[in-house]
Amino acid sequence: MPDQEDRGFLERFIVDNDDLEKLESLVNQFNIFEAIGVTRQELRHSDFLAFLLNPTQSHQLGDRFLKRFLKRVLLADVATVSAIEIDVADLQDSEVLRERHHIDVLIYSRSNRLVVAIENKVGAGEHSEQLERYKEIVQREFSGCQTILIFLSPEGTPPSDEDWISYSYAQVAELVDLFCESYKTRLGAEVYTVMTHYSSLIRRRIVGSSDIAELCQKIYRQHRQALDLIYEHRPDLQSELAVFLEELIVQSTQKDNLVPDHLYKQWIAFALKEWDEYPFQKTCSDWTASGRVLLFEWSNFPDSLTFNLVIGPTNPELKQDIYRALEKHNVVLQKVKNWSKRHIYIHHQTILTKADYDQMDLEDLQRQIQHKWEYFLANDLPAIRQAISTEHSTWTLATEENPIATAE
Repeated sequence: MPDQEDRGFLERFIVDNDDLEKLESLVNQFNIFEAIGVTRQELRHSDFLAFLLNPTQSHQLGDRFLKRFLKRVLLADVATVSAIEIDVADLQDSEVLRERHHIDVLIYSRSNRLVVAIENKVGAGEHSEQLERYKEIVQREFSGCQTILIFLSPEGTPPSDEDWISYSYAQVAELVDLFCESYKTRLGAEVYTVMTHYSSLIRRRIVGSSDIAELCQKIYRQHRQALDLIYEHRPDLQSELAVFLEELIVQSTQKDNLVPDHLYKQWIAFALKEWDEYPFQKTCSDWTASGRVLLFEWSNFPDSLTFNLVIGPTNPELKQDIYRALEKHNVVLQKVKNWSKRHIYIHHQTILTKADYDQMDLEDLQRQIQHKWEYFLANDLPAIRQAISTEHSTWTLATEENPIATAE
């Protein structure tokens, strides 16, 4: 009976669900920022903010957006600079710099002796004493200037340093909408479109205060059991990436002569087909079902992804022969301290870090993997292939007197 009840929840969820159809329509609306994959990338958000805040950029707003932004920030908290001072100032000479001293956005008006620092946090939180360090840099580099320090986050999170003013992305979206409405003719069609897409992106993906968010909440209230059931059986990110990695290997089997080996969620391995014809390769009986000694392997963990060339259980002399061959052909290698270990990782690349998982969605992660995979196929793989094909005939194979090492 529980299965029939669950099926009933799902059927009611998908049949004649006008709200679901409306949600699908909203989600499918084109957004240029989503299309180019910058949904939650802090660098790209900082780039676009810098564009809007820069009086000399092509948006035709001059210093209007910059002044209105600063006045709204200053009204939100007590500061050493007043909103009135900003209102009467001419900020046309403002320089807007990106990543100066690692500060996300730095604005300097020489004529007004004014400096503004913006620390932008779309996903991850503050690093250790980050705001304090940036404040000291601004005070040292711009001694004698009035300073405005802004901590920008999705929800207006309070900063760790009280000299920074908290501001939210919801307030940024509101300001962008205001300018789109008030200056549509001045902006021109292209800039207007980009700005409206940016406002929509913020509401949909950063702060969750949009028509989509309200519709999602309504659907969840009405179909809680069905959605909880779907969530319980959802694919996890690690599994999604494992499938993607397997597809990359399969897509390259013909062009790059690859052959899949073991394909698990955490370990996804492959080799070169021609290696199977070399005497050294299929001599390992207690590691993989294929018996292959030398494998490329993705290590796919919930918060990290690495790519390795690994030598499995075999005699230490063969391991050193493989290592020297790759070294001779200028392949970048890991240092090896213990040649008797069962598995030796000799070529290692970090593909994704915890910060990537915190700041990117699945499509962004896949895009980064794809980029590094294509670099590997074009650069690292040819060197490794050449080294193995050229040198393998001279290598030391396992014999009764020189057996395969199995001890850790």
